[in-house]
Order: sequence, then structure tokens, then C-alpha cells
Amino acid sequence: MKDIFDAPIFLRLGARMRGPSGVPVGESRRVIISYVIAYNVASAPGLLIKNIPGHPMQDIKLKDIMIYYNSDVTAGLAKRKVPELEKRYPQPGSLGMLPAYGIFTRHVDGLNLMMFL
Repeated sequence: MKDIFDAPIFLRLGARMRGPSGVPVGESRRVIISYVIAYNVASAPGLLIKNIPGHPMQDIKLKDIMIYYNSDVTAGLAKRKVPELEKRYPQPGSLGMLPAYGIFTRHVDGLNLMMFL
């Protein structure tokens, strides 16, 4: 990937609940992403993996991923509270600047980062 203005990898589960009544929130599990290279990435968190309370993603594996960033993060962002926004359409820009650099995760059970290049 080249010239990425948002998260080059974005995994998110939402709870917009627009289907028939009684349909439960879905699940995200056993996801493997490997051999990804991204150049000129403007999004500081880079990898964004975020589910919703009570519904963690399970068994996520990221392997051999290289990201070249061109953005800065200030120390003041470390205290920023990131909203859940589980009822909104899932898109990385809706969360605003995140208090992380490289990867931001929330509500994940079993994240395996393997040999990043």
C-alpha cells in the first residue's frame, strides 16, 4: 500500500442493529493478516483493532507487517478518552486522533503480533 491517509489495517465490530429485531451482535474471531507493507501512512495509530464492550475480538494474528509512517503524535494525546461509538458506521476517522502510535487496540482477547519486519 502507498500514500495511506487513514488506518491501513482496520478491524472493527459495531452494533448498529439495523437488521431484523432479535438478531444478536456479530462476532469477530480467528483473523490472520500477514505480509503487509504500507508506505507513507498518515494515520499515527496505523493498525486499528477495536470491538465493542462485551464482544471482544478473539484470536487475532498479525504477522510480518511493515508500516512507514509520516505522522507525529503528541504526548498530550496519551490521556485522550476514545469514545466507543458502537452504534455508528465503523470507519477509522470517526474516532479522531488516537492515543497510540503504531497500533491501537480495544476489546481484544488473544492478540498475537508475530515477527514484524
